[in-house]
Amino acid sequence: NATVFFTFYVFLVLLNSTATGVGYMVSCMVRRADLAPVIGIVLILPLVLFGGLFINTDNTPDYFIWLEYISPLKYAYRGVMRAFWSTVLDIPCDPTRTNCVHNGAAVLKNASLDKASMVLDVAALLGLNFGFRFIGMLFLARNVKKRD
Repeated sequence: NATVFFTFYVFLVLLNSTATGVGYMVSCMVRRADLAPVIGIVLILPLVLFGGLFINTDNTPDYFIWLEYISPLKYAYRGVMRAFWSTVLDIPCDPTRTNCVHNGAAVLKNASLDKASMVLDVAALLGLNFGFRFIGMLFLARNVKKRD
């Protein structure tokens, strides 16, 4: 299906661009190049953990819910999953099994990925992309000013 392919492509390009923005931000935060990978891992790991891939968004503790909203992985994952599973109308399974899902909408509901639209996910990725780059520019301006 070409629509699913190009939707995947758009989300992956946006995720890649946002990850580049995170890299710019982290590299502009520090003055020493040997600290950048350490700080990058410390910043990225919580975003990965609470992005919806490992922990269902309904099971995220309330005090970590804010990490979910600044995670670009959440929006890309949700968009890609919705693009694929919304096209699956029937999943053949044994009716005697209790945990069998019958269509893609049920898969999205079980994963708590049925709440927002793909347009919101694209807008969130664009916003995070520009936000991370803007924060990086602020750190760069601060570091240049300190050096002078």
